[in-house]
Amino acid sequence: MNANRLFEKLVDLTAIRDIELLEFSLLRTIYQYLHPLDLRIFRLDHNNVVRSEIIYGKKKCTVRNEASSLTDELIQMMTYTGNTDSTEFTKKNEQGYVSLYKIHQTRNMTLYLFILNHYRIPREIRHLLIGVLEIFRNYVELLAENITDSLTGLLNRKSFDRTIDKVYDLIPANTDEYEDDKRKRDSNNYWLVMADIDDFKLINDRFGHLYGDDVLILMAKIIRNCCRDDDLIFRFGGEEFVMIIKCADIEDAKLALNRLLESVASHLFPQVGTVTISVGAVQVDRDTFSATLLDYADQALYHSKQNGKNQ
Repeated sequence: MNANRLFEKLVDLTAIRDIELLEFSLLRTIYQYLHPLDLRIFRLDHNNVVRSEIIYGKKKCTVRNEASSLTDELIQMMTYTGNTDSTEFTKKNEQGYVSLYKIHQTRNMTLYLFILNHYRIPREIRHLLIGVLEIFRNYVELLAENITDSLTGLLNRKSFDRTIDKVYDLIPANTDEYEDDKRKRDSNNYWLVMADIDDFKLINDRFGHLYGDDVLILMAKIIRNCCRDDDLIFRFGGEEFVMIIKCADIEDAKLALNRLLESVASHLFPQVGTVTISVGAVQVDRDTFSATLLDYADQALYHSKQNGKNQ
């Protein structure tokens, strides 16, 4: 592995501002130097369930978003890195040499790099690889700080525009092709949800801003627990939250959002007591600008506020 060329690649890596593209570029860089038999990134949730895989092969990355099962060998290796200070585990099996690196961890997700080689990675190359992964980890944390809300840990308003563009890409341009396949058609329905804490100004005025911040932090946790791991949650500022959730139809969306309302209303917030939220939602249409979708959701939210709140 040529160190000078590697540092040139690092310059290219740190010019990327999108975490997903950064992961693609990392895999491509490693492949160019090691030419492994298998190379991928696993993304596991807090229950150690695989939520996505990025697989590098045939000079391109393939993303699998459906949950997949792990081998007993991988579970053992992940358990070892989780229970020790080590971020690396290598062992030999019948296929070759398997290396696993824990490359990044947040409160909700852990990323592992998986490499299968027909040879053991030489020590000097392994040290370079570990250094690259440390730089990658630090850079991802910097990017994450730029797109997350410091108080709640949710995505921030700044990251919304880039994210909604990715959601548009997931919606087929022509739904006619799914006309005879309801399951496939329903799997591409997304809803933009705007939620606002009811009477939040009164909470701040009566209990103070420290308790108001506690309400925001706990509210973010409740919303996160009510949403699925692949749903997107943003804090837009103040007491306003925005979600992008996947639901088959309007009835499915109503059920999901009513469950959220019930979870919030049944929670006792320290000192404050009962808190409620009002919600407005609109189905995401790839032919409608994001600003218009936000306006529709805001109008629906205003209707909820004007007609009794907590709905």
